[in-house]
Amino acid sequence: MDVGLSLSLPSLTLEQVQILALKYGLSWAEGETGQTRLQPLYHLLGGHPYLVSLALYHLHHGLSLEQILATATQPSSIYSQFLREMLALVQPHPHLLVALQQVFSADRAVRLDTAAAYPLESMGLIQLEGLLARPACELYRRYFLQFLAEVSVQAVSVQAVSVQTESS
Repeated sequence: MDVGLSLSLPSLTLEQVQILALKYGLSWAEGETGQTRLQPLYHLLGGHPYLVSLALYHLHHGLSLEQILATATQPSSIYSQFLREMLALVQPHPHLLVALQQVFSADRAVRLDTAAAYPLESMGLIQLEGLLARPACELYRRYFLQFLAEVSVQAVSVQAVSVQTESS
């Protein structure tokens, strides 16, 4: 039995990301110019504390901001293991994948049934505003839409093969 207090960290603000970047020794993050330079990373990660910290760690150790942004959803990215773990949690539950498709493909918050909304919120993949859901961050949106598109293409291919086999 797990016993303990579950805490949910709030998203960092851009100013907090900048302070953290400076604590990592990233002098280029100083001032208004630094904040402007951090903006794309902040937009991608939505202030997610772990993802921001992971990025800043890799920036401190020589990876460029441009590399992180360009490869964020690729299998070789600094986020790949984390994203695969999130996918592994969702993949066995088709109703959650359908809900993610709805949220991540919409240009505004969408209403989800509670059976999908609460598990996705507890995983940190979405944020709920009342009864409406929106992506927790752009990284999740991009990654899961990419995955869902690949699954969709594979399903079409399997259907095409089975139709060909049946007609032969």
